[in-house]
Amino acid sequence: MILSSAGQTFFISLFSDAFRTHYAIGDGSLGAVFAIATFASALALPYLGQKIDAVSLRKFTLGAGLLLGLACAMIALSPASVIFFGICLFLLRLAGQGLMVHTAMTAMIRFFPADSGKAMAVVSLVYSATLVFIPVAAVAVLGLAGWRGTWLFTGATIVFGVCAACHLLPRDDVASSAAKVSNPLSQPGVARPKLGLMLLLCPTMLAVAFILTAMIFHQGVLATEKGWPLEWLAGCFSAFAISQAVTSVLVAPLIDRIRVIRILPVFLLPLAIGLGIIALFDGLWAAPLYMGLLGISAAIDLKLGTILWADLFGAVQFGYVRSRFEAIRIIVTGSAPLIAGKLLDAGIPLTNQAAAYACYAVGASALAVVAGRFARKAHK
Repeated sequence: MILSSAGQTFFISLFSDAFRTHYAIGDGSLGAVFAIATFASALALPYLGQKIDAVSLRKFTLGAGLLLGLACAMIALSPASVIFFGICLFLLRLAGQGLMVHTAMTAMIRFFPADSGKAMAVVSLVYSATLVFIPVAAVAVLGLAGWRGTWLFTGATIVFGVCAACHLLPRDDVASSAAKVSNPLSQPGVARPKLGLMLLLCPTMLAVAFILTAMIFHQGVLATEKGWPLEWLAGCFSAFAISQAVTSVLVAPLIDRIRVIRILPVFLLPLAIGLGIIALFDGLWAAPLYMGLLGISAAIDLKLGTILWADLFGAVQFGYVRSRFEAIRIIVTGSAPLIAGKLLDAGIPLTNQAAAYACYAVGASALAVVAGRFARKAHK
């Protein structure tokens, strides 16, 4: 899960200035290439992801890690070709954000079938902790070795780390069969759920994914607009990680006690406040406060995205509903850098966009109140 960072938006965005210079492209074009690569990786992920059931976890982990390491090496040695850059991004997104995370989550379910939720919580907390130092370390290596050297170092670290992980994995894959359960929706006679309520909730449930991706991908632009050192903004990821981890621990019991639909109207408010701060203030103090507030909404969003659909549609319909929501989420997430980049090319500063995103978050919270009423009527 930690090694997947190389394919995550927050890591790739640290090199946006170098990419724009090397490939001679603007913010909009960079966002377009990123979006296309993300969409393509989303199409490839279901085909490759299902292979984890056909081969040993050790082989699948090694394959995913080597593919991510290869992608890092390719981007480090890439010529000034936008097409080649797109291929590199495709492999980074597929192997990093896709296969490496998929492997981590599947391993938790395979080897801890009775406590997979606790295992995932531990992995998520550790991953949040790594966000404290990964951006800072990347910027430090960037200053010493340049962007090409940083990607080569990252690729070597991934290959070494994955080999170490494979050495620690049990050789016996019998545990994988213990975790396999039948999919109720694959049985004949099970009615497919109506997705009108899910679509009504999409503007609220997709707000964090879209806004965070847009803002983090273009964080270099934000630092320039505010006159902040990039190292300072990268270091403020520690505030994001800490608030995300603390919120995850504190909110989990609350979510277990009350229905998730009641939390929807309020969980975007910290995000809206943080965006409002970044739109109005230029002081260095605004960056950690902004990141910390984003981390609160992001932590709740991670839990709601898993629990909400089971709460509203039941366990039998969970996989069917969530799979369709994930498809929409990937499209929305992939389009965020493109839309934000095109707005930047049109002369709309990122701080102005942050103000608009804050207004959207407030509007989505109001829509969640309406959706909650529909949900309560449906469950009467």
